Amino acid sequence: MTGQKVQYVTVDDTFRKSEEYKKLTTTDKFPLLQTSEGGLHESTAICKYFCALADNKFLGTNAVQRSQVDQWISFNNSTLSASMYKVYQGIFGWGEISQEDWNEAMAKLKKDVRVLHNALEGKKWLLGDELSIADIILSTSLLYAF
Repeated sequence: MTGQKVQYVTVDDTFRKSEEYKKLTTTDKFPLLQTSEGGLHESTAICKYFCALADNKFLGTNAVQRSQVDQWISFNNSTLSASMYKVYQGIFGWGEISQEDWNEAMAKLKKDVRVLHNALEGKKWLLGDELSIADIILSTSLLYAF
């Protein structure tokens, strides 16, 4: 969407233990983007980097919108993702979860989705008429839930 060309590389455990890899990352987290200016990890940072390369496309057109983009991305990363992961554990068998914990997480997820629904009331996108990286990140996060 931002016109960037990326080479996707799958790494194995041998590469993850190499000195070359250790120079690329400080957190040992994926995804990892290697740029000529240094490495970036975590999907949000990488998405915002691509938007910045495309003349800040999808990042908002003023200080308030840029802050709203950060607000919704933070909501996704700190609030929505926590609820979704517990629900996914139960649905996809990603780990042990009690019925009580699953019910609690599902209720929280429904509440969080209502927050998004209310924020979108009367608008096409979270910031109004323009698609932002916040819309893209939140929709991809909710993909499994739907």
